[in-house]
Amino acid sequence: MSLKRQIKGREFIGDLRSGMTISGLMDKYGLNPEGLRRIFRILVSSANVSRSDFNSIPSLYAQSEQIGGIRRTPRKIIDYRLPICDDIETLEAGRVLDVSSGGMQVEGIKARVGQEKTLMVRPMAKDKAMPFVFEAVCRWVNKSGTSEKTWVSGFEITRISSLDSQQLHRLVLD
Repeated sequence: MSLKRQIKGREFIGDLRSGMTISGLMDKYGLNPEGLRRIFRILVSSANVSRSDFNSIPSLYAQSEQIGGIRRTPRKIIDYRLPICDDIETLEAGRVLDVSSGGMQVEGIKARVGQEKTLMVRPMAKDKAMPFVFEAVCRWVNKSGTSEKTWVSGFEITRISSLDSQQLHRLVLD
């Protein structure tokens, strides 16, 4: 006979949104990685939280490989300065924090959820990719301060040319 642990949904969601780390959630609620995945799936399917709730919390976003099943495509963490700019409106300069074939996490570009932008990534010589442009929609925003440099946003790529897609692919695989 297995014992089922009772977890209060509101308390768990509060901890999740407060930025508690994955290991913190697992410790507090006595969960293993599979149990944590199960709770995340239940919360998303019941519409109590959205996938963007997970992505907008940096401590969870950075550790999401541990829980699996949240991201649709694998991502590459960028541990150096990879410039990106809003090449149409203001030429705002930011940096890519991570990238996948479906989108990227960007720091330093002001955006609203649902806002469409045309962005240009300017890879460094070591990336073996040329600059590329794509259209994207902002899926989530996390503002940790009043400066635009503290804005971190998730952009889903909605349109990209085949040539630019090849450059993105080089960046992701490199």
